[in-house]
Amino acid sequence: MESLGINWKILLGQIVNFIILLFLLKRFVYKPLLNVLDKRKTKIEEGVRKSEEAGRLMEKTMDLSKNIREKGHQEARSLIIQAELKAKERSQVLLAEAEKEKNKIIDSAKEAAKEETRKTAEDRKKEAVEIAFVLAGKFLKEKIDESKDKKIIEELIKK
Repeated sequence: MESLGINWKILLGQIVNFIILLFLLKRFVYKPLLNVLDKRKTKIEEGVRKSEEAGRLMEKTMDLSKNIREKGHQEARSLIIQAELKAKERSQVLLAEAEKEKNKIIDSAKEAAKEETRKTAEDRKKEAVEIAFVLAGKFLKEKIDESKDKKIIEELIKK
């Protein structure tokens, strides 16, 4: 092989150097590089897994939020309906009370008017009787002739 220009000692030294270099590279470069790559791979896989999980949680949260909003709207609608019913009931009660009060006022006004009419009629009767007595007294005191009778009637009419 020396005729080919290969020196066994140098070739053997290069092979030993190559094996030592291969061992050193494998031990100090290749394994740590693979470890870093494995760690990075696991971190990436974990990140992807977490993002998928976050996506699922986001969907669940959106569904839950939608359900809560729908329940809130339904509760609000039912509260509004209940409030409207209570308001209608209250207004009907108030209207009934107002109608009763109105009827009481009308009845008392009618009674007062009847009483006033009765009193007025009694007062007129009394006045008519008094006037009749006064007239009778005047007629009886004076001698009545037609001229005096006309004067008295005219005076009474004026009064």
